[in-house]
Amino acid sequence: SPARPRIVLRNGDVIYAYIMEGGEQGLKLNSEPLGELSIKCNSLRGIIFPTPNSAAEAAVEAFMSQKEANEDQMFSPKGETTAGFMNKFTDKELVLDVGGQKRTVPYEQMAAFRFAAVEKYTPQAGVLAALRLSDGTVLSGQLAGLAGGKLSLKNADGALWPVPEKALCSLEIRGGKLVFLTDLKPQAEEKPLVGGMPLVRRWRTHASVTGEPLKIGRKEFARGIGVRSY
Repeated sequence: SPARPRIVLRNGDVIYAYIMEGGEQGLKLNSEPLGELSIKCNSLRGIIFPTPNSAAEAAVEAFMSQKEANEDQMFSPKGETTAGFMNKFTDKELVLDVGGQKRTVPYEQMAAFRFAAVEKYTPQAGVLAALRLSDGTVLSGQLAGLAGGKLSLKNADGALWPVPEKALCSLEIRGGKLVFLTDLKPQAEEKPLVGGMPLVRRWRTHASVTGEPLKIGRKEFARGIGVRSY
């Protein structure tokens, strides 16, 4: 099947799904493992489209990581950013109000889209479960039950997502008394040059600074932070 857009939520979750429709209230999606989903705009960070001629991945990631704005923003495969207000989504295109004029843009002509931060976002508190599904989707929320071969997960909007057992690859518990260092972002970072050489090795999560598996002696570790000895 064709590649699906990557829906990025404000809590860091990622959903691979087709867009069915959308408006001021949010998006209606069709996920292969989860079926039809409705997500409110306040929970949405943005969308990354899998167009063949999309901008470089680094440019798209830089666009998505920018500070939240008061307007919706569209990023083209040529690296151009257009600000406006989303009018509606269909299953094939976006209608964007730019300076009072409506522009209709097919998804194949978009690299990414970011939603305006209209309301203050309050993340879920307490002990949460992070689920990774077979299609690459990552969801987090409060575990609400297990029945009929499906795991119920309550998201930040209070809605229940039924996750089929056969689509579940892994489950992690976050919050409470245990927090992994790899789930945190450093407040500061020092990158000293080693012996005056211009090469700087940046730290990595779940890998060594050269991208190899983390090892202590001959034992490999799936989780951890790789840094230079300096």
